[in-house]
Amino acid sequence: MKIKHFPAFILSFGMLCAVPIPAHAETPTEQVYYDFQYLEYSDHIEITGLSSDTPETYAFRSIIVPAEIGDIPVTVIKNRAFAGEKISKIQLPEGIHTIEANAFEGCWYLENVNIPDTVTEIGNCCFQYCWSLESICIPDSVRTIGNSLFHGCLNLETVQLSSQINSLPFNTFSFTDVRNVTIPEQIDSIDYFSLGWCENLKSVTFLNPDCKITDDGSVIFNSAYDNQFQFGGIIYGYEGSTAQKYAQKYGLEFRTIGTDFVSNVAGDVSGDGKLSIIDAIQVKRCIHSRKALPQIGDMNGDNVVNVIDLALLKQALLKQK
Repeated sequence: MKIKHFPAFILSFGMLCAVPIPAHAETPTEQVYYDFQYLEYSDHIEITGLSSDTPETYAFRSIIVPAEIGDIPVTVIKNRAFAGEKISKIQLPEGIHTIEANAFEGCWYLENVNIPDTVTEIGNCCFQYCWSLESICIPDSVRTIGNSLFHGCLNLETVQLSSQINSLPFNTFSFTDVRNVTIPEQIDSIDYFSLGWCENLKSVTFLNPDCKITDDGSVIFNSAYDNQFQFGGIIYGYEGSTAQKYAQKYGLEFRTIGTDFVSNVAGDVSGDGKLSIIDAIQVKRCIHSRKALPQIGDMNGDNVVNVIDLALLKQALLKQK
């Protein structure tokens, strides 16, 4: 894969990533298990990294973290555990509940990582500078994500966010390759630089009409120079929404959700060419608020978009699983 390069000044964001780790009441013992270094407590194990004896042949290969060591469950991936390692894939076991700050920072060759649905917290800068990462799924178990989670993931294009996350912190997707982003309905705030320096970003859709957007013009932009932020894409949202006010204040193009579509897929009211839960959310919201919906939402061909079409759309989504 071709690796992109980025300006050296963005490295300064790393200073914001380190977070103090509270002391544990119990003093753990440091151990080595095959390829892993870890801290052993009486009731759980925390992985701290690869052991110094891990053979060089492991470079660019898959790493499988054990679910338990000596019948003690592995529950934590520690701060900077795999930072800078030359691994292409890592498999985390069920039972992990915390991935601490910078855990995979600088894993330039990491292309695939699974996050089990037992994880509830992901720390600051966890995947920062994972240049080869193109897609990732954050499961619905995750309730908290840290700052700069994907900062500098230059090839990252597709992200599925947890439905339990209610905010996008500082620098979440800065310097990534995201193109068309939908901010889910449960997101109630989005911080500055969250979608900054995304040079290929073409559209951002806000499903929450009351989403709080940091009000300084630095949240969504393709490029910046001398404190001037440039965005050539489109902001989608509802009439009277915070997204509309943000776009108008900073001179960005705004379109009301549902006003322009190119999709031929019945029910694809978001216009992304496929059926997803986002379409169901938009149909439900518009029906409840009595807002007009595009004709492509008419699932049964009766020229009316109503609760019957919503039910048919949900059935179609279930058949996809």
